[in-house]
Amino acid sequence: MRIVDPSLLEHGGEMSLQFRKDTGKWRVRFKRTGPDGKLEDIRVTLHNVTSERTARKIERALTAAIKYKDYRYLDDQSRRVCIQLFKNRGWTLPPALVTSVGHQGSAEEFTLIKAIDYCLGDPEVVSLADPTRHQQSFAHILAYWGPDFPVKEIKVRQIKEYMLKMTY
Repeated sequence: MRIVDPSLLEHGGEMSLQFRKDTGKWRVRFKRTGPDGKLEDIRVTLHNVTSERTARKIERALTAAIKYKDYRYLDDQSRRVCIQLFKNRGWTLPPALVTSVGHQGSAEEFTLIKAIDYCLGDPEVVSLADPTRHQQSFAHILAYWGPDFPVKEIKVRQIKEYMLKMTY
């Protein structure tokens, strides 16, 4: 395997989504100028994706992950596509795409504390004159649900219950 930093969207790179009528499959396509100055055309087929909405969701997730080189928060489907892209190109998988157990593609549980850390680390929040309001709000949420609460388990009904309990 080649060890490559796949900066697909740097130096004028672009990403597009295409539907191939001949195969009936969606494909994400990257175009970039390679280190040797030649134009590279990189494609990855989205298997088991039938709707444009799902294909666009995967495209946006890949764009963000590759642009910021942060693969930790990809959903399972986008993670599989990203791993497929890395394997097809012969690139070494980033550590975030390989779990500590060594299983490729399985995402670790995205807990409330990880989500809050991710949010508080956002450049827009960091650059605020006074980010303490966000920190105080998150402290109340952590006290209510706990730091290890899985984010995927938060539903609209639970948020409404939380809002009712916090207003009294």
